[in-house]
Amino acid sequence: MSDSIDLAELRASIRDVLVQEADSVRVHAHVDRLAGAMAGGRVTADCFHDRALAATVASLGWAGLGVTEADGGLGLGMEALAVLHEELGRCVAPIPLLSTYLVADVLGQAPHVVRDRWLPALLSGEIFAAYAPATRLAGDRLTGQVTHVLDGASAGVFLLGLKGGRLALVARDAPGLTVTPVPAVDHTRGMAHLALQDVAVDLLPVPAAVADRHAALALACDSLGGAQAVLEKTIEYLKVRTQFDQPLGRFQALKHRVADHKLRLEVARSLVAEALAAEEGDWALGLAQLARAGANAAYVAIADDAVQLHGGIGFTWELDIHLYLKRARLNRALFGGDDSAMDLAAAALVTVPPAPAVAPVAGAPRPLDHVSNEEAFRAAVRAWLSAVVPADWKGRLLGAPEEDYVAFQRRWFDELKKVGLATPHWPKSWGGEDLPLTHAVILNEELARADAPRPDMFTVSLFHLPATLFAYGTPVQQERYLTGVRDRGEVWCQGFSEPGAGSDLASLRTRAEKRTREDGRVVYVVNGQKVWSSYAANARYCLLLARTDPQAPKKQAGISYFIMDMDAPGVTCRPIRQMNGGAEFCELFLDDVEIPAENLIGAEGEGWRIAQATLSAERGLIIVDLVERLRFAMEGLLSAAGTGAVGWWSDSAHRRAFMGHYGRMLAVRRTIRDMMAEVAADPHMGASPLPTYVKLLYSELLHEHTAFLLDRGGPAVQVARPRLTGDGNQAVGPYEAYLWSYAWTIAGGANEVLKNIVAERVLGLPR
Repeated sequence: MSDSIDLAELRASIRDVLVQEADSVRVHAHVDRLAGAMAGGRVTADCFHDRALAATVASLGWAGLGVTEADGGLGLGMEALAVLHEELGRCVAPIPLLSTYLVADVLGQAPHVVRDRWLPALLSGEIFAAYAPATRLAGDRLTGQVTHVLDGASAGVFLLGLKGGRLALVARDAPGLTVTPVPAVDHTRGMAHLALQDVAVDLLPVPAAVADRHAALALACDSLGGAQAVLEKTIEYLKVRTQFDQPLGRFQALKHRVADHKLRLEVARSLVAEALAAEEGDWALGLAQLARAGANAAYVAIADDAVQLHGGIGFTWELDIHLYLKRARLNRALFGGDDSAMDLAAAALVTVPPAPAVAPVAGAPRPLDHVSNEEAFRAAVRAWLSAVVPADWKGRLLGAPEEDYVAFQRRWFDELKKVGLATPHWPKSWGGEDLPLTHAVILNEELARADAPRPDMFTVSLFHLPATLFAYGTPVQQERYLTGVRDRGEVWCQGFSEPGAGSDLASLRTRAEKRTREDGRVVYVVNGQKVWSSYAANARYCLLLARTDPQAPKKQAGISYFIMDMDAPGVTCRPIRQMNGGAEFCELFLDDVEIPAENLIGAEGEGWRIAQATLSAERGLIIVDLVERLRFAMEGLLSAAGTGAVGWWSDSAHRRAFMGHYGRMLAVRRTIRDMMAEVAADPHMGASPLPTYVKLLYSELLHEHTAFLLDRGGPAVQVARPRLTGDGNQAVGPYEAYLWSYAWTIAGGANEVLKNIVAERVLGLPR
């Protein structure tokens, strides 16, 4: 972001202008004028844009947002231009500015003689420009045809991408150039065919990749703005349109459709942000092409479904929906189309960025001795992992008995504990290091990079338990149970879900009745059943939710939170064999189990609120680790593809599908970084939707990607092999990973339930 302006303020000021000057009435009036001119055979170059709107925009200096101050612009960079393109796309503005701003940006790097000739005219709005990438032309005198040039109908100058990655500039009135305006189905834009016969051009010392990146980002932002606008219009319609005596938005099938669209939009937005943040070069160009394809795909999906969700009125000329649908379809076809974008991204990204360069650390480093410097901390973590992670640890656990896995998990926990990396995120007062969130992210990135074991058996112990006790535990509870994890490696499990209360957790029926024993001790007697409790068979204690007040007016109000000793009489733990052959999940049968009153966390009836602190642990570092592992696996495939070692890479459909998954992974990763920033600012995050987005986006991507790899593997991956003992987050082989992916779409609230939450609480559809 530019230091000289607040982008939110810039967005607000641009939107204020466009709401007044490019509202629906004005856009429809332009579309109707062009349609009338076409019907009467009176189409001229001036028909393709709203001249008064273009003059207003020019007077505001928007063309100079990305141009340096020395060249007469504002020097705010591509992020400011991205905001402008998004807002123009939001109102489907009928002015040919996408190419104009692109050419103005390129001219900033052109020789003064060319720059001085064209840039002032572009900045003043005297002329417009058009861009045609990847033509088949070459040389400084061009002969040939260039078709379907965006904004070409109105342009006074053309930027052409030539063979060999060069750019050329040519005036509309250049001898030998014939420009034929071509109306588009999207009447808010015009195109042109160019016929060149020995036309002299100005060759620019600017790589075509510069223009291609700008074009991809501009198109992505236009699609982002349009998709947001048409989704908002659709949601508002679903709130007010009634059928069968209720709003359409109350039907769950429609809720899920718009929730899916919201998720598509979030992926596109995160991917555009990732591309904008990238430096120049192949990596930046590849991300821009991924962002373009992702935003275009989201726009098409949302606009296409908007017609259906509006019903008959969505098919009318008077409603705005068809304007967005036509813009979406044209965006998808431009600059070679989205298939071309995916191919360009694949070509640019097969050589992925190397691991961040870090200076070596001498000796046997203790990473926490280097917290004052992020680069030194990363280097120390990397060196330590290189020294302690057994190279064959997965091989040892393939088909290993459960006891070997448990012993290995304890050894790995001890290794982490030796250097303070078991509980670095804990406060120093409880044996942690108060490790800053930035460093915790670095730690998890490096653990994933090294493919180090995950301390899965200790997940509840290290994250859920402290998140609960730090916020609500008594000093006695904190001293007893946190030190038990830190010093003795005690394993904890979680007793939340029940056979009749999974995603609908508040419907739990396990009962806790307060009683006074004959010896005067106050206890809670618990009866019920819990299910899907990870590693309960190895756990010493359980975080338990039970109902203490069945008469509470709201079902959430009658729930309390307990610490349960897994060795207490009446506790029966039975492992559940899963479809992948593992048995990490367990069900618990609780028959007259006595829990001492001092093991109540918080007050009676506060269990639901306290459980939110517990579940907040899943919002953070756990998912950082998992997405980083997915990232490195995907980038390993990219690297292998670059050497020809991936057989299916030559199939364009498979290659493009993989690049789509890769783009979604980068978007999820970006969303997680945004979520972590919110966690740092507010550990409880209030009503933020980001954790819900992350869970939905990661789980659906994981399922689709593992299914894709399973299909690519053919019969060979259907051969039964020993599984890696433990949960499936570090599965070996595509089949095991595919089966485990269902755990993510079901656990933590089934995705279908979470989509209801997105539709109702985020998008405002009625319950």
